[in-house]
Amino acid sequence: MTETHQVSWATGRGLSIPAARHVRLVADGGELWLHDSDAEPRLLGTAASLTRAHPRTHSELRSLRRWPADPADESLLRQVPASGVVRRIEAERDRQEALAPSGALVLSGPDGPVITVPLLDVVPPGAPASDALRASGAAALVRALGLTLQEGPPLDRTQRAAESRVLLRPQRRQLRLARLVWTMAVVSVVIVLVALQAGVDWPAWPHAVACLLAVAATAGLVRSRLAFRRLTRTPLEAAGRSVYDVPGGVAGTQVQFGHDDVVIVRPYEAQEIWLRGPATGGVALVELGAAQVHLRDAEGALLAGFDTAELVPATADADRLRACCETAGIEVTAGRLDAEVGTGATTPLRPIDGRAGWELTERESGALGLSVPIVCGLAAVLGLVAPLGPGAKVDAFGWLLVAAGVACVLAVLWGAVSQQRWRRSVGRDHGQYEQERAR
Repeated sequence: MTETHQVSWATGRGLSIPAARHVRLVADGGELWLHDSDAEPRLLGTAASLTRAHPRTHSELRSLRRWPADPADESLLRQVPASGVVRRIEAERDRQEALAPSGALVLSGPDGPVITVPLLDVVPPGAPASDALRASGAAALVRALGLTLQEGPPLDRTQRAAESRVLLRPQRRQLRLARLVWTMAVVSVVIVLVALQAGVDWPAWPHAVACLLAVAATAGLVRSRLAFRRLTRTPLEAAGRSVYDVPGGVAGTQVQFGHDDVVIVRPYEAQEIWLRGPATGGVALVELGAAQVHLRDAEGALLAGFDTAELVPATADADRLRACCETAGIEVTAGRLDAEVGTGATTPLRPIDGRAGWELTERESGALGLSVPIVCGLAAVLGLVAPLGPGAKVDAFGWLLVAAGVACVLAVLWGAVSQQRWRRSVGRDHGQYEQERAR
């Protein structure tokens, strides 16, 4: 039986959860397959047809076309002070580049690149970014294909375009929807403003076109909101994995241990972290320490870590965790009392300061970007200025446009309220847990 090597998308939040569940780059029997979230598995090549593997630095990865993911989704700008924003962003970029010299892996055939994998998205949360090639499984996958890492060709215009075309981007459809919705909403606003400025009688064709665009944009926004609700409110099926429910905290917080996958579910962040299991070269050892619990591979490399007080606060919890690991073929050992205390990269299992979803970008939360809901709402409100103004005569068609505009406004408000209610409900669950623990 041939050994399978794979590189998997590690973390999914909100609308990007399907990427973590399904995106796998698999080398099996000398064949390279891409399992995507939007299509059937696709054969990229064979060991005989793949001729080259080379890394790209994080700086080179950022220079590829359509990178970063969404220029309108500047989530980092909301987390740093307004003064010195550019300097802070550049410092963070320089720090990441220094820690992650291998920002991407490019596999090529005789006709050029066949896939470009951004490594920071496939590295387990506890692994150092400076060891991205090994920690992600990319190095083992390259060896399984009979290749060795070489220095990449100069990243000129032709090479950059070729590597950009095959850049692995599981959220590509989501990004296209965000841009389409934003464009339709902006065009609707422009048409309405021009019509109002020109004094076009209502309801003339410009108003009808603007209303149609506003409805279409709002429908796209509502679709993404509903997708977020479905992904975050439907519990993840175990699918043969042993489920360890984390005691206390937000309901649904758990770690699922399986032979092929180990999944960390953090519902208060709408997040799933997918690690490879023991059968695929991933988690093979759980080290129970006094301060931290470490998930390690067969070579002892750290893949994920937790605070012991959060994951296994009692002896009975440690016994439950051990039973789940043994079912999945994962060894459990007692860690040293001083094992990397304070230095291990731990994944929180409780909301920080009672806040929920602070790691989510606006696109992942279903808002499709920082300005999309605002522009959709503005398009709908401006469409109501003429029919609801003084002296307006509304016929049957006009009332239809009014109803459509009101529905768009209500839909935008529903999305904002729904997101706030989700955040408050998680904070309320965390607050109740903290009160019970204080007693």
